[in-house]
Amino acid sequence: MTDLLGKNINKLRRSNKIFYKGRFIKYPFENELSALSKKDKEHCLNTFLYNTYEKNKLNNMFHFF
Repeated sequence: MTDLLGKNINKLRRSNKIFYKGRFIKYPFENELSALSKKDKEHCLNTFLYNTYEKNKLNNMFHFF
């Protein structure tokens, strides 16, 4: 795509962040868990490992959310 545009291009570096508990965390959030407090890291890990969604019978995305 960029070859087709030639000089008619403007490249920008993304700098997406999530404002979480008074500070900015790089996006995607999951890739920057090391920036969280120990308590928050443990919560993220435990809710991932021991999630209850496997037991739920969901028919569509509306029920999921």
